[in-house]
Amino acid sequence: MAIAFNIKQGATFRLNGVYTDTNGGHSLTGKTLTSQIRTRKHELVTSVTITVVDEALGTCIFEVVDTTLWPVGTLFWDIKVSQTNTVLLTESKEFNVLRSETL
Repeated sequence: MAIAFNIKQGATFRLNGVYTDTNGGHSLTGKTLTSQIRTRKHELVTSVTITVVDEALGTCIFEVVDTTLWPVGTLFWDIKVSQTNTVLLTESKEFNVLRSETL
């Protein structure tokens, strides 16, 4: 798994996303999205706030405002999409948290 990106402690974690199902559709209607960030030892760091911007277009924002207490090192992030009796999980993304020099 390659490192997807770097973030410094204290910086806001914010990424835009577009949902695409296996048929190329984008609608989030009837779907529930959840997301967490964990350590290499699978310890929970935080849950990610997900804001749906446009349900029909499948656009959303993934955000954690305060990352000050995130541990320096490699963390892992994925997204869970649930609908009725179906659960889909995205590929986990690996990213680095770097120490901030400015406090």
